[in-house]
Amino acid sequence: MLSAAFILSCSLGIVFGNPIHLTPEQTNVTNKRNDIGSLSNRFWGINYSPYNNDGTCIGYTGILDQMKELSLITKRIKLYSTDCNQLDYVVKAIRENNLNLEVHAGVWATEGLNRTSREIDEIIKVMKEHNNPGIVKDVSIGNEELFKKKNITENKLIDFIKLAKSKFSSSGYGHLKVFTTEVVGFLTERVINECDIVQINAHVMYDSEFHGIENSVGSLFERIKTISAINPQNKLVRLGEVGYASRGSSIAHNGTLERFREFANKFTCSAKRNQQQYFYFESKDSIWKVDSDVSRSYGLYDLNFKPKIDFVSLGYCT
Repeated sequence: MLSAAFILSCSLGIVFGNPIHLTPEQTNVTNKRNDIGSLSNRFWGINYSPYNNDGTCIGYTGILDQMKELSLITKRIKLYSTDCNQLDYVVKAIRENNLNLEVHAGVWATEGLNRTSREIDEIIKVMKEHNNPGIVKDVSIGNEELFKKKNITENKLIDFIKLAKSKFSSSGYGHLKVFTTEVVGFLTERVINECDIVQINAHVMYDSEFHGIENSVGSLFERIKTISAINPQNKLVRLGEVGYASRGSSIAHNGTLERFREFANKFTCSAKRNQQQYFYFESKDSIWKVDSDVSRSYGLYDLNFKPKIDFVSLGYCT
């Protein structure tokens, strides 16, 4: 009899990057999945960026391959922008290949009104071209705009959120939830009042102290609780980014593969217990980033899109 772990390994098709060639009998067992469950529940959602290691755009074929891979470990993909035709390509890959994925779209707002408005229009265009298949669920206007302290003030951000809601509504897509994604300490009640969802980024790698991975995971849920003070309407609070680096160091934290794997397991288990929605950061190592090894090594997959973690054993919580 095939073991549960082996069947789950087969449903992923890889174990740390090594292909598994299934016999017809094994394939039949895998397709049934019996009562073991699917690996697609390993992560509530995952952040995705469509860039090659040199920062150039991945073409449609590459995005399709990666969507097929990611659909084995999650049911939700979060995007940051519409550049590189990413929204169009991701929706096309999902729709034409019947992938069990939904998309949480993003608008890159850092560069100001023109790009923000253009990307909102692109989302509407993609929805129309794909006949609004229901794949796109919501839209984040900006990512950490107040934290970046660049060109986007609180007033501008609120105006962008209102602009998106207006454009979506007048185009027949008023059902889309619109909000922004911000670092916990920079989110304000005024901004929350304009958002349909409260989406926050929380990274323990930048904490000033380290007392073990379990303590770091626990601190994330304490941060979520602090939002209640500026969330009087008790809107849904979701983590837009959460993860741990496998390389590099930042203040008190040192990224190692061991800690990276421990964090992923402890966090996903805690998230299940707390029924916390989140997008894990991130799908693939962002080698194209130039700032630090920390920001380049959050990926669940390495630069060659090989897993850095055993997805089969992940999520079996005690």
